[in-house]
Amino acid sequence: MRISSSKYRFGRALLVALLIFFFIVQNSIFALKVDYVPTQPERPTEPWKLTAMDLFIPGYGMFKQDKFYWGLTYLTAKLAGGAWIYISWRNYTFRDSVYRAGAKRQALESDPLLFTDPRGSDNLYSLQELKNQADTAHLFFVLSLIGNALIYGVSAYHTYSLADAQYAKSNWHYKISSSGRNAMAVDFGYTFHF
Repeated sequence: MRISSSKYRFGRALLVALLIFFFIVQNSIFALKVDYVPTQPERPTEPWKLTAMDLFIPGYGMFKQDKFYWGLTYLTAKLAGGAWIYISWRNYTFRDSVYRAGAKRQALESDPLLFTDPRGSDNLYSLQELKNQADTAHLFFVLSLIGNALIYGVSAYHTYSLADAQYAKSNWHYKISSSGRNAMAVDFGYTFHF
């Protein structure tokens, strides 16, 4: 059985190609010289992004930075601040509606009226006392807003400062300094002496 010339040429070309390929691969494998190159550290989330997320999800910035107890503290403080706002708002709207109803009723009468306590006690209140209670409830509502804004501000500042410090540590630092007589050191995370 004879091998045709085209199959023979193809086989010879394939053999030459495999030999060349093996020669290149062999030289590249055995001549490969590996130097230690430090890996680029994984970059943490940018501080402003972490702070923005912390404003929408209470405690997220601290949990992301593995500060569990700080995250739990800010989460609890923000949730308690939200509850404080809601309760003081409800109290203010109640006290204000009682005062407005009393003012409407007093407008119809010539003599000063005394109003029973809407919470059910036996106390009687003048219109001015109802107004004072409404103003006090309004003050507590405003204080709850200010207190919650302070909680969010402290949390945002703390989250940003910790995230910024972590972000700064993750960058490469270059330091050139003199390390003695006629010597200079360059620090790229590693020190080389010239």
